[in-house]
Amino acid sequence: MLEQHGAASVLLVREREPKREKAATAVKRPFLVLFPVDGSASIGQVVERFHGLLHVPGPQPVAVAVAEPPNAGLPVQLGAQERRALLGRIQAAARGWARQARPLLARPGVRPQIRIVQGPALKALIDEASREAGRVVVLGSGGACGPSGPPLGSVALQAARYAPCSALLMRDSV
Repeated sequence: MLEQHGAASVLLVREREPKREKAATAVKRPFLVLFPVDGSASIGQVVERFHGLLHVPGPQPVAVAVAEPPNAGLPVQLGAQERRALLGRIQAAARGWARQARPLLARPGVRPQIRIVQGPALKALIDEASREAGRVVVLGSGGACGPSGPPLGSVALQAARYAPCSALLMRDSV
């Protein structure tokens, strides 16, 4: 169990050992850092804390926004035109979140990318980390769990557990 005693920026670090690549076929990949975004203002704090703690040479930050209907059964209950309109609004909101995060991720000589993925947040994030060969997923969370404290966000904790790459959970505010 992870417990938080006092103020801290980093709540959890879970490292995955990188798979060994054959020397003959090894291709230098950028250090892909995935930052899931959800439209909250906390992404700026998370990014600043990440860069304050780690100095990664040649990072390639990627803002990942998940377009997920609020209720999986809702689109089925709507007519075809209403369903398309709802999904379009959800995708537009996710695109907006990623675009807002792009300047926060920018650093001199680094051009952040954005990705819009669809589906349940946890599965979509893990699939994107696998597909893009992410090196680390940096997630924000309101706090850690303890006997008297609130639990970590379920998506953040599960993403840290099941991500195919290293995961870093950063406290949204200290």
